[in-house]
Parts: sequence; C-alpha cells; structure tokens
Amino acid sequence: MDRYRENIAGDDLMEKMKEGIREADKFLICISPSFNSKPPTSYVKQELKTAMLEENKSSNNKLIIPIRIKKGGRIPKEIGRKAYADLSTKERWEKNISRLIEAIIK
Repeated sequence: MDRYRENIAGDDLMEKMKEGIREADKFLICISPSFNSKPPTSYVKQELKTAMLEENKSSNNKLIIPIRIKKGGRIPKEIGRKAYADLSTKERWEKNISRLIEAIIK
C-alpha cells in the first residue's frame, strides 16, 4: 500500500492516524489552552495516547516533542516532565524555533 495515498471514503481515520504514528520517528503535539479541556476521546488526545504507547515500546528512539503554540496552554500531565518548545509569543518563537527545528531534524 502506498503510505502517502490520499484517504478515501470508508477509510478508518483512527486506524490511519495510528499507522502514521507507528511509522514516524518524531511526533509533534501542539498545545493550546483548549487542549486540556478536550475529552479523552478527542482525536488529539487519542493521538497523544498512541504516540506515548509507541514511544514506550519502541527501541528506535521515537520522540514526542510538545509545542506550546498559544499562551495559557498548560502542558498536559500525560507528557510528564518532557521539555517542550514554547512558541506562544513572538519573543519565545524567536528564541526557540531554531532549537525546535534542530530537535526535529536530529
């Protein structure tokens, strides 16, 4: 199966999301103030849960990179003590964007 094909009617989007996370070596999770109010069944919470399971069982150095994209976005307790890229203000963007890019391409 071509892993870059477009979704077609009838595809299971949750399964496609899990497949993509399993194949990736990095997972970027964008945190905004609304993240923590999302229900556990929301797509973003399911994506994070899947990425954390993959990271825990992987010996391939899978990496979750949290990114705070809006001021007031609390880093979720599920992420624990992971360092995150704070891009929530212009000053923080300018300070942290190059470090984020370096972490992604590393």
